[in-house]
Amino acid sequence: MNRHSNTNESAAATTATAATTTELAAAWRRKW
Repeated sequence: MNRHSNTNESAAATTATAATTTELAAAWRRKW
């Protein structure tokens, strides 16, 4: 159960990081 939970947390963290990176990239494109 713990391994499954940790995997879900890692996936959520990765998704959040990817979303943040995408938003930053979009912000840069708007800026320039």
